[in-house]
Amino acid sequence: MQVQKQGESGEMVSKSGVQSLAHAELIPLANQPLPRVVLAGKSHVEPGTYKWVHHLKLPEINLITHGRMHAKLNGSDSVCIAGGVYSFQAGDEYAAGTVENGIYVCRYIRFDWPQWSAPADSSLQIPRSLKLSPEGLREAQGLTDALIDHFALSRAGWELSASGLLLALVGLIRREAAHAAAMNSSGTEMDPRLAAGCAFLEKNYKKRLRISAAAEAGNLTEDYFSRQFRKQMGLSPLQFLIRMRVKEGRRLLAAAPELTINEVARRAGFDDPKHFSKMFKKHFGSSPDEFRREGWLSRSVRA
Repeated sequence: MQVQKQGESGEMVSKSGVQSLAHAELIPLANQPLPRVVLAGKSHVEPGTYKWVHHLKLPEINLITHGRMHAKLNGSDSVCIAGGVYSFQAGDEYAAGTVENGIYVCRYIRFDWPQWSAPADSSLQIPRSLKLSPEGLREAQGLTDALIDHFALSRAGWELSASGLLLALVGLIRREAAHAAAMNSSGTEMDPRLAAGCAFLEKNYKKRLRISAAAEAGNLTEDYFSRQFRKQMGLSPLQFLIRMRVKEGRRLLAAAPELTINEVARRAGFDDPKHFSKMFKKHFGSSPDEFRREGWLSRSVRA
C-alpha cells in the first residue's frame, strides 16, 4: 500500500508523485459545438379548432404520440399524426388548425445548434416529417421523456445529458429515415403480406411464438417470409424478435428496479434468463446486472 503525503498545494500525492484520484484536478471538456436544449415539454390539446401561430426563432423537434392536427407550415397545408416526428428550422411559421382523433399529445424539444443550419450536403440532414415504426416510436418516446425530465429537474450536468439525449434522438430519426428509404427504394411500399407478418411480430414479441406464426399472419410460407423479411429489414425475423425483446428488457430494468433479472427476462419474452443475459450483453455491451448497477441510463430508456 502506498503512503500518501500532503503536497505543497494542499492536494494528496503518493510517494511516487502521482496525484490521488480523489483530489485530481478538473479536466476541461473540449468546446465542441453540442446542441443546447432551451425548452422541452409535453402539451395536451383538446379536439377543436385553434388559430395560434408559432414563429420559430430556434430549431425544434416534435414527437406526436396521440391525435391528429391539421395545420399550415410556412403557408402550406400540413398534417401531424400520431406516431410521427416533425422537424422545424429557425424562421419557420407554424399555424395550428383543427385537432381531431382525440387529445393531441406533442412532446417538443427546442434547441440552439449551429450545425442544424449546415449546408445541404451535410450528413446531419433529417426529414421534415417521418412516420416512425412502432419500435422507433417507443424508443423516441423514451428519449424525449428522459430529456424533458432532465430539463425540468435541471440538476448538475443536465445540459450535457440533454445534449446527449437530443443527439440520440437525431440519430434515431436518421436510422428510421434510412430504413424507410431502403424499404421503399424500389418505389413501392412493402408487400402487405410481409407487413402483416411484421405487425404480428411487433404485437406479440413478448409471447412465446414461432416465426411460422408470423408468416401465417401474412398468408406466406415461413421460408418466403424469412427471405423477404431479411431483404427488406436487413436482419432475420428472429434477430428482429430478439432485438425487440432485449430493448423491452432494458426498459424494464430501468423502469422497474423491483423486478428480478429472471422476471425481467420472462416479461420481455425470454424463456431462459441466461439467454436473455447473453443477448443483452451482445446488444448493449454490458450484462443486465451491470446495466442496473450503473443506473446512469435509466431515464433515457423509460417508456
